[in-house]
Amino acid sequence: MSTDIPQDAANKLPSVTSAGSSGTPAASNTRAADSGDVSVRRNYLWLSGLIIFCATGLDQLTKFWAVRELTEQAPLPALGEFLRFTLVYNEGGAMGTNFGGALYYLIIGIAILLVII
Repeated sequence: MSTDIPQDAANKLPSVTSAGSSGTPAASNTRAADSGDVSVRRNYLWLSGLIIFCATGLDQLTKFWAVRELTEQAPLPALGEFLRFTLVYNEGGAMGTNFGGALYYLIIGIAILLVII
């Protein structure tokens, strides 16, 4: 059985291989899409890291300001009596809870961090 396709045109046709083989055009497209997904994930990871870094920095700056400006001072009004800044130290854990010692909060914090990661 002969075909009427010139030899140079036949060389440009995609080769047919078994399904799932890395030589198929669909498989190469999947690899390209996967590498794009990795790039997008990497961008989100950088963005998440930047947000965490900025939030932590802002938190530390406001704490430094509060200790410097509000130590041994009456509450500082910001919006009249509606909003006042007062220096208060948290003696317990998160939001004043007191479930245990410092080791307990360290272990729970590390466990939560591992779950998040």
